Amino acid sequence: MKILYIEDELMKHVNKIDELFGSVLTKKITRQLKKLLLDEDTDSTDIKNLMNGSNVVDVAITFPAALDKVINHRDDYALFIVDRNLSGDDICEYEDIVAVHPEFTKSHYDRFCEREGDYLLEYLINKQVDCGRRFYMLTGNSDRLRNEDFLKDKIHFSNFKADNIIAKGSENILIKIIQDVGEIMLRLEHPEIYLLSDHQEIRQCHQEQLTNILAELKRQPTMNREKIRGNLAKLRTVVVELLDDINKIDELCYYSLAGQKASERNKINWLEGNQKTAFIKPYCDYIYTIASETSTHSFDDDNFPTIHTLNSAISATKDIFKWLSIELEKIKHCDNK
Repeated sequence: MKILYIEDELMKHVNKIDELFGSVLTKKITRQLKKLLLDEDTDSTDIKNLMNGSNVVDVAITFPAALDKVINHRDDYALFIVDRNLSGDDICEYEDIVAVHPEFTKSHYDRFCEREGDYLLEYLINKQVDCGRRFYMLTGNSDRLRNEDFLKDKIHFSNFKADNIIAKGSENILIKIIQDVGEIMLRLEHPEIYLLSDHQEIRQCHQEQLTNILAELKRQPTMNREKIRGNLAKLRTVVVELLDDINKIDELCYYSLAGQKASERNKINWLEGNQKTAFIKPYCDYIYTIASETSTHSFDDDNFPTIHTLNSAISATKDIFKWLSIELEKIKHCDNK
């Protein structure tokens, strides 16, 4: 899960980007950001495009763009950091907003003009998003929220106001909040997991399962043997089911048995049937073997399998993800020629 940063006057507050997100941006993104700032032709769109390629932070610079991300992709975000006033010097036309969100009425437009963040908060609460934990509003205005009465019926408003509405100039409060969100730090620490997100031919369940394992490992770095065994078994399932997706891609198809069901073992053995997929056979074989052996055999040593065993299997799985992302990008490049 990512951070959604909504700020219409991005150039005006560009120095806040490094301050807020420096701990989750790669050195490459940071270097490119500094380079852009030296170019007098740089505008907010350039900054937005750079940040949206960061794997951790998405940026919206208009109210309609923010609505699109909130309406269609809200489950992708662990945090919403929102400028309360998204009108800036260029107030959005009503028609542009309705094109994204037909439920937005003229009454809404008049009520929330220059306080668009208030509406985004209301929308997310109506969609049962945990805003107390995930939504932070930046504002230079101390007036009441325009939907305060509505919010009082939905959340413990006094706690939300104290903890989640942050005066501009005090954004440093958010730095620790960002660093404490496990889902975000997982993206930073394990970027390989998310390389397949944009490839529709690969089911997202593989990414979600691996993310869940890593999140559990982060919570329980000294998990017991049975937990380790259980997670190794889940990794075996991830790999075997991922091979089904791979085999449906023409360029990577490695076996064909019309009307027959291949065993898990054979799915791995037959990877050598394609010169490309042969590369990942040792990785798949290792994960499958270690998971099978530790689940079906008893060990006298209560400390086996170890956390190191699980971490090595996770690393092998991440290598498979990375290999597949590279191959899919090659295929896409060839298709676009």
